[in-house]
Amino acid sequence: VDRGPHGVEVIMIIVLMKLIWPDNVFVCRGNHEEESLNKNYSFYDEVQLRFPHSVDLNEAPMFNHFSDMFAHMPLAVLIGGQILGMHGGISPKLRSLQDIVDIERPIVEFMNNTLACDLVWSDPATASKKDIRGFKPNLEREPTAGIGQLFGKDAVRNICEKVGVNMIIRGHQAPLHGYSLFADNLMITLFSAPGYKGKTPENTNMGASLMIAETMEITIRQIEVSENYRMLRMKDLEKRKGEAQKRADAAKESKTV
Repeated sequence: VDRGPHGVEVIMIIVLMKLIWPDNVFVCRGNHEEESLNKNYSFYDEVQLRFPHSVDLNEAPMFNHFSDMFAHMPLAVLIGGQILGMHGGISPKLRSLQDIVDIERPIVEFMNNTLACDLVWSDPATASKKDIRGFKPNLEREPTAGIGQLFGKDAVRNICEKVGVNMIIRGHQAPLHGYSLFADNLMITLFSAPGYKGKTPENTNMGASLMIAETMEITIRQIEVSENYRMLRMKDLEKRKGEAQKRADAAKESKTV
């Protein structure tokens, strides 16, 4: 959600898939499945627009339903007993898989410096930060105090050994080719939406998905974006930037009144 005008449809399709195939569809919560972020970005306004009776009642029943669902969503998934998946990344507070199981839900708001927050907000060290060892506050996401962790290759190796997995799959970033490898292939960053960022064909990201066989052999499938879709996406991004600026200006005005 918060990424384009069809967040409601995306969520409803995922929910329907989970209802139809409960033993085959597993969904991990991301950092934007949170009430405060949805109100600061676009999902709250989208829900209120799509269900206008909520506005008339001076309430937000549909948005509250979505928020309640987000608060109960799992934060990680274990694939074949060998691959750990989450939205953001790892944490110094992660000592075993049981630590994730023990996280109490519902979680309405993520509190910084907690395992739950790290699982949805953390990132691997970028090329410019490649000298990072272990964990540091993720100032790239929040420049004052940081939110989540920025972690090095050694941290990935240590976590894999601690929790007993062979690989970690995470999202939260949009690599140019739809996926990127980290820590000697122990971690894959996966982003399935093509055309999410980029203004030219050369710097527009591809999407990617993984096919994992019962033998745990992984096949990467890349998804290209058409020029028509890329242009539509650019227009949508510019529109959302304008809307975000209006919300920021309105917030400043309300504080000065």
